[in-house]
Amino acid sequence: MKEKISFKILTASDFKDMIRIQKNDGWMHVYYLDANRLKELSLRGEVFYGMYLDKTIIGFAGIDAEIRANLHFLSIDKDYQKKGYGTLFVKDLVKKMKAKKIKQMFFYVEEDSPHTVFLSQLGFAKVGFYKNRFGDGWDADIFELKI
Repeated sequence: MKEKISFKILTASDFKDMIRIQKNDGWMHVYYLDANRLKELSLRGEVFYGMYLDKTIIGFAGIDAEIRANLHFLSIDKDYQKKGYGTLFVKDLVKKMKAKKIKQMFFYVEEDSPHTVFLSQLGFAKVGFYKNRFGDGWDADIFELKI
């Protein structure tokens, strides 16, 4: 990776890019974000972070953090997957949470998702199960990272 990687907090002007990335991340999601949902989440306090390769946004994640952090919507454009960018992104998010004195980060992922291997490699441990977390018949495994 010789390109310049950077991270920044996203705003409403980035919603179109976030929606595009989620639609192009290669995963079948229970639901897809739209501008109204992103606005609602932002007003509720969710912070969205973007990952940039040179000046192109290639991924985003949302974090709801108070005492603990809940990582939401981790999405990397499929053209940039399996190249280490996701790992760099999560490590940067953990660093940001550590600076805020957050001690735990949780991530709900579809049951039996390939993401579970990725999360385990980053130090997340499966700590629970949430029936119908993403809707009827869409169960989730709960992963935790102690920071």
